[in-house]
Amino acid sequence: YPAKHVVLTFGKDADCNADGRLTGGEFYLWYAPSDARYATELGSTYRVWIIDVNGVLVWIDGETYKGAGPEPGLEIQQIIDSIQFE
Repeated sequence: YPAKHVVLTFGKDADCNADGRLTGGEFYLWYAPSDARYATELGSTYRVWIIDVNGVLVWIDGETYKGAGPEPGLEIQQIIDSIQFE
């Protein structure tokens, strides 16, 4: 299926609360009247896949955190690689 893959990293210059957590107000990845998705921490990296499955857009994302090493990103990719649409 056709897909787009985007990687977003939220660096040290992002607006955040005193505890270092992103405010979320400026960093929505998507927003709907009943829900939203946004980055949660400075230094976090979002991997987003948007897949067109027979005209229905499917959004899959995974967030990893600064200092976590490569393992979480590799695990996310393994999950993505295992997904099948029927």
